[in-house]
Amino acid sequence: MAFLPFALRAEVLLVDDFNAYNNVTLIGNNLPIQSNPGGASGIAGSWTRFGNATADGIYSIAGGIGGTRGASYSTDWSKGANGYIHYTFASTHDFSLLDEISLNLYVGTVVAGTTVSVQIRSGSTYYQTAAPLSLVNTAYSTFSFDASATGLTRVAGTASYEDVVGAVSSIVFVFSNSGGSGTQAIRFDQFEITTIPEPGTFGIFAMGGASLVGLRFLRRRRF
Repeated sequence: MAFLPFALRAEVLLVDDFNAYNNVTLIGNNLPIQSNPGGASGIAGSWTRFGNATADGIYSIAGGIGGTRGASYSTDWSKGANGYIHYTFASTHDFSLLDEISLNLYVGTVVAGTTVSVQIRSGSTYYQTAAPLSLVNTAYSTFSFDASATGLTRVAGTASYEDVVGAVSSIVFVFSNSGGSGTQAIRFDQFEITTIPEPGTFGIFAMGGASLVGLRFLRRRRF
């Protein structure tokens, strides 16, 4: 196998880890009234929540991953089938190399049938994960969503996937339960976006690496 000096590496962008917020600080209550300082990647924005099933705002809590800070959002499934937590970027972001969106989640009380999916939005166009994930775990687990062109389906608007990921205005986590009842406290932490380098770029690196190996071989033969 040929030696390649460069590897096709994914880049993980930490959008929010909630550590900058104060305890029981209201982050969103239908208005973007507090902004994220930017997380480790400097991606600033603000949180809101909406949907008929929404029972409470989004609060910073002490129970994050490994004892750090996290956030809490409550639903009441007797009031509706959907609840949303919505992260609006301070300015649109080019995520043309978008691969995956992840969030660590757990519920305080299990309600059968609760699922979570993710949307990416640009203007009035939304793309959403085609297959939602079940949310029944009572300890933190990483929920990873395929955010590539094959993993998302357009649910509103007319813009292409390429146009949307080139100018993302917000990312929304959608919680659903079509037939359940009762309330759930949903805890979440470590909101991340993963991008990958373009295959063409990798190809150039690979060719360059192969050329270097060839030159070294010829030099050794010559001397």
